[in-house]
Amino acid sequence: MLTSRTLGLALSMVLLFSTTSEVLGHAHFDQSDPAPGTELVAAPGAVTIWFTEELQAQDSWIRVFASDGTRADLDDSRILSDDEKGLTVSLRPGLGRGTYSVSWQNLAKDGDGLTGSFRFGIGEVPATTDAP
Repeated sequence: MLTSRTLGLALSMVLLFSTTSEVLGHAHFDQSDPAPGTELVAAPGAVTIWFTEELQAQDSWIRVFASDGTRADLDDSRILSDDEKGLTVSLRPGLGRGTYSVSWQNLAKDGDGLTGSFRFGIGEVPATTDAP
């Protein structure tokens, strides 16, 4: 016969493993180019983010904004052709000095999605750096 202590331990283990599998089911931010908080000398041609799982093109995007709120990207987010864990967006030519905010949303192949943001600077250290 199960004691209340054994039953409690068993329920705790079930909760632990079900929570862990949910967390592992998401495509978490892995790295980006440029990296969060980076100060660049010149504007990059694109922002690329790699995640821990393969992505679906539907509902996966990157948006880049200048400090005045205008879009700095060309609205062409796409999954990398040679790496389905990578998502990229082209930047407008001639971006000037300033802090740029990157917002992203992804949808993993298993259907789970996440969002995040970070900043990078051109010719200056970003005003603040959010964790991705």
